[in-house]
Amino acid sequence: MSDTNKTKFFYKEVELNDRIELDYLDTDLVNIDLDTIDVFTVTAPYQYRPDLVSKRVFGDYHYGWLIAIHNDFLDPVESITIGKVIDIPDIDEYFEFFSENTYSRPRNRKL
Repeated sequence: MSDTNKTKFFYKEVELNDRIELDYLDTDLVNIDLDTIDVFTVTAPYQYRPDLVSKRVFGDYHYGWLIAIHNDFLDPVESITIGKVIDIPDIDEYFEFFSENTYSRPRNRKL
């Protein structure tokens, strides 16, 4: 895979000890540009809980990280304080981005 293609996936392939490994920490996912579809004002039950904000707006606990990236929170837990207005990203755009930027790996490829 060329370097230009690597940047659009959720990881980068790196060679380590003669093996290809997937580095999920060095990724361009943080550059995803989603539309803001709504805002959420944090109240006491949601303070410090990106997972609960995700559950409230998306119906699923697993997208607190996406809300954090969309709002440029360096610390997604400490950034969610009472009264804070949080931009809510378009989850459908995220799924579209995800679908367009994944691929199937050949079975015979050594990881």
